[in-house]
Amino acid sequence: MWELKLKLQSRRFVLFLAFLIDMHALLERVSLIFQRDDLSIGDVGAEVNSAIDQIAKLGTTCGTLESQVHNFGSSGQGYWASNSFAISRADEDSALDAHNKDRQYLCKHLAGALYERFSSLLSDPVVQAVSALNHKWWPDVDLSKAKPDYSKLAGRARHAPDLGDHRELPEVLR
Repeated sequence: MWELKLKLQSRRFVLFLAFLIDMHALLERVSLIFQRDDLSIGDVGAEVNSAIDQIAKLGTTCGTLESQVHNFGSSGQGYWASNSFAISRADEDSALDAHNKDRQYLCKHLAGALYERFSSLLSDPVVQAVSALNHKWWPDVDLSKAKPDYSKLAGRARHAPDLGDHRELPEVLR
């Protein structure tokens, strides 16, 4: 029983649990976005890219809870200070190095798996073209003073031949 208590209080174990909770929060956010009723195909690519970037960042920097554990472990101050919770400081440097390697490995492979799962979606020119139509990404401008810039739509319009005759498009889009 004593060995289990020591393992549960080891710095490496507590840091890893905090890392997993931070990772879970990130994945929960993406999952909830994918379940929204107003999700468009253009949102999916942006959200996947955002998640991949955040996972990669989590591989090199601490998340919120993991930072709190680091602060508590080094100073004894923070959320857990009033409780009887203890983090053992034995082999602190080696535990921290091992934890950082584990975190980098997991984040690298999770980001790679997400990219692999959604790579065809992320590189599909039709999906990229549809993303231009997502009104959530349009800038807030006074339309009475706006001058349209069709340059970004020119390449995307070529991927939509079934939407009409290209001769009807303005010259800049052909």
